[in-house]
Amino acid sequence: MSAILLDDVRTFIRRFVVLDDHQAVAVSLWAAHTHVFEAFGCTPYLAISSSEKRSGKTRLLEVLELLVRAPLPTANISDAALFRVIDDRHPTLLIDEVDAIFGKRSQRDELRGIINAGYRRGATTHRMGGPNNTTLQTFSVYCPKAFAGIGDCLPETVSDRAIPIRLMRRTRGQTVERFRLREVEPEGHALRDRLADWLEPQLDYLVESRPSLPDELDDRAQDVWEPLLAVADLT
Repeated sequence: MSAILLDDVRTFIRRFVVLDDHQAVAVSLWAAHTHVFEAFGCTPYLAISSSEKRSGKTRLLEVLELLVRAPLPTANISDAALFRVIDDRHPTLLIDEVDAIFGKRSQRDELRGIINAGYRRGATTHRMGGPNNTTLQTFSVYCPKAFAGIGDCLPETVSDRAIPIRLMRRTRGQTVERFRLREVEPEGHALRDRLADWLEPQLDYLVESRPSLPDELDDRAQDVWEPLLAVADLT
């Protein structure tokens, strides 16, 4: 049944976004892992990019919003808001237009540091707060994150922690369904609930799981893919 569920998720995503087979599998497993990301030592980021506009990046984030655990979509967010919302909600962040955030003139070094650290379980950031900013406060920054933007806009330290999904503008022969949120939302949420019902009882098992990792992958790539392969092994 779990394999059928992942097939259903993959089919749902491809109804609205043009993905090749490998991309569709990776995105489906990534969406599934968000429901149990706390079981793993790290959470791989999803880096959705294209060389031009109207290639399906935002649409893929919209579809994922229906499937992932505790989605929080945003096109721009301040550094202070970011670490506070992660600590408070432990969401799945879906960040669009990251090319504007990490453009050549960007000075978002603090945001980059938060994102780099938030790849590892237990990662925190420290800020002064309270009355007169005299109290040291600690915030968790660990949560799943998906980024979408034009070009190779992510800092290398972020993209090195991510699964790349490179999209292209669809051709005349490639068709997708129109994404009408009110019509597809119930179906997407039903799939989300099925993912949660399947995976959340497996949390303790996944904490101890050690999936077989291809030797061809370097250490960082093995860290990135391990949570997805652990979920795949459940099928």
